[in-house]
Amino acid sequence: MNKKIFLVFFILLFDVSLLLSAQTAKGIRPGQEFDIKVENEPYLNTRVKVSEDGTIYFRNLERVNVEGMDSAALEEKILGLIEKYYTFIDNPKVSINIEGEEKQPAISDEVKKDFLIREEAGLSLRVPGAELNKELKPTYRLSPHDVLDISVYGENDLDRTVRISEQGTINYPLIGEVGLKGLTIEEAADKIESMLKEGFFVNPQVSIMIKEYSKFSVLGEVNGPGTFELKGALTLVDALVLAEGPKDNANLKQIKIIRTSADKTDEVKEYIVDFETEGSTFYLNPLDRVVVEPKGKIYILGAVASPGMYYITEKEMVLSDAISFLAGGLNEEADSTAIEIVRKQENKDKTFVVDLEKQGQSFLLYEQDRIIIKEYGSISVFGQVAQPGRYPFKEGLTAVDAVALAGGFTDVASTNNVKVIRKEQGKDRAIKVPVGYILKSGDTSRDVVLRDGDTVVVPESWF
Repeated sequence: MNKKIFLVFFILLFDVSLLLSAQTAKGIRPGQEFDIKVENEPYLNTRVKVSEDGTIYFRNLERVNVEGMDSAALEEKILGLIEKYYTFIDNPKVSINIEGEEKQPAISDEVKKDFLIREEAGLSLRVPGAELNKELKPTYRLSPHDVLDISVYGENDLDRTVRISEQGTINYPLIGEVGLKGLTIEEAADKIESMLKEGFFVNPQVSIMIKEYSKFSVLGEVNGPGTFELKGALTLVDALVLAEGPKDNANLKQIKIIRTSADKTDEVKEYIVDFETEGSTFYLNPLDRVVVEPKGKIYILGAVASPGMYYITEKEMVLSDAISFLAGGLNEEADSTAIEIVRKQENKDKTFVVDLEKQGQSFLLYEQDRIIIKEYGSISVFGQVAQPGRYPFKEGLTAVDAVALAGGFTDVASTNNVKVIRKEQGKDRAIKVPVGYILKSGDTSRDVVLRDGDTVVVPESWF
């Protein structure tokens, strides 16, 4: 009887141990590889391998302990990282497919709607989630300046730490120069194994680990400039995230990438990239220098609502947009017909005079431009006119025009004794203008073209 009890107890214990081991085996395990995808953000898609300590390193941001997690829990974890670092992505959606895990794919509202339509029409149903199996970016591929630890099992004298050259090669004992640029670690190990088999070993087992990754730098208007490891296929967006994001005055329309050719060390190329439209598709190379410059400055001075210094916010900004959107528009007294733009050219100031209405939408601004908007000048009309007072001055205005602006003569005006009082060299000069005669005869040769600040005086007639 005791033997039977012991046997039953042993069987139960064995079943429990199997159950516990099965539960332990569930979830993510060290050595496991899987794909992480972010909907509508393909540059964030990546393939990761769980390290021996049960962690993964997602896009150089943070190391995440994933051992024992299921895909749903890990999706929430990765979603949190994206929301923390990629703040400009609206409503990110993460999906993770782990081999062997039973997971019901989420069905979007669009797919549900398609199901209903097709079901009602008697058509074949589309399999939800079929679009999720798109090809991802490959796992990390070796680059110049990566430092590798290479060993051959049982052959300690072949252990080497090597750096991949600019040309993408290493020198290894017995086989000499080996090209590794662009290969995965597994492909590199296979290549060295096949070369060692040619006359040296029967079945060599090569192991490669990346000791140090190639680097790139981010400089300029970012919150955390510095040098970073190029672990995998990183985009310009990734680079700015690693550098703690751009500053408020960063010119994201024209980010400069300075790249040294891996084939010709003396060849340097510069790329200008628009962060918003190209940042997620521009991939970095080893030794790239990402330079985030400040937005171009312009100065808007004079008769505007808010004069001051402003940053050019677009690739191309025209004069009218700068005045309207940056400086708040013109004042009532502003002379829009003769706006001055002072520009430095070849270390000299060059002045452009622009009519805002005619050229404002076509005149492109440059960095450091000084835009000067002057107020209209004024003239004064006093004496025997219907509406004496000050009036805006415009080029070409005459004494006859001034009388007309002031509503014309009164009944007692001395029309042929109109005087223009002009300040010259600190003294007043009086110029007599027979306005009545000019109006009657049409002889404009005796009219006087006014200057800014002139005063027109119409005396009273004594007869």
